[in-house]
Amino acid sequence: MVHVLLGEALVMAETIRDGSRLPETEFGLLGMEEEVGTNEELVRRVGEGFPYEVLENFRESVGLGAGEVADLVQIDPRTSSRRKRKGRLHPDESERVSRLSRVYGRALGLFGGDLDRTDRRLSTPKVASDGEAPLDYSRVDVGAQEVVALIGRIEHGVPS
Repeated sequence: MVHVLLGEALVMAETIRDGSRLPETEFGLLGMEEEVGTNEELVRRVGEGFPYEVLENFRESVGLGAGEVADLVQIDPRTSSRRKRKGRLHPDESERVSRLSRVYGRALGLFGGDLDRTDRRLSTPKVASDGEAPLDYSRVDVGAQEVVALIGRIEHGVPS
């Protein structure tokens, strides 16, 4: 089972589409595994705004297109271009990237690191998320919390 605390979300390392290994934590999906070890450090890093490369690391880790990720974290394409030039995301954008990574990390853990299955499950509308796809439901923090809680219930065999 996956044990989750905000700063210690463990995800099983499994083989993904191209045969490479998944990062072992949600922070690995962001390319920040070595840099973020505590909740306090995550809060500090989000408050500073993540380097733009964190968004790119996440996109590459989960195999989504740049437009898909920008849409999910609610960054207009022109704004994304400006952030890329400046090299840094704003704190609110960083929080949304962190939220998306947490949802993906938990779902990857649930589905044994199977990225294709994770993508399908997160992109398909569900009754538990008010008829929305879990990724869309996760655009706001309370929705992401519900998706993560649902994953936890599934992991522990609790009917939802």
